[in-house]
Amino acid sequence: MATDFSSLQAAITALTTQVTVTTTVEAGATALISGEAAAISTAVTAALTADAAANATTIAAAQAAIAGVSSQFAASAASLGAAVVANTPSA
Repeated sequence: MATDFSSLQAAITALTTQVTVTTTVEAGATALISGEAAAISTAVTAALTADAAANATTIAAAQAAIAGVSSQFAASAASLGAAVVANTPSA
């Protein structure tokens, strides 16, 4: 009597597809979080530097605000990475 493994193979295929989709989304989210802080910092610094009214104090204040947001993005990326690691079964 032959054993029919087609339903098992279909489940494996569906799981493999979902893992691929999930890891792709996670990688995209991590890249977005990591890149967004740098992009914001660059844009704001350039705008303030170009502004004739900007001075060292206003630029420093903006940079401090940017550093705070950058820290939040870094924490988000770390949290996302930790969640991925915590929920990835060992091989």
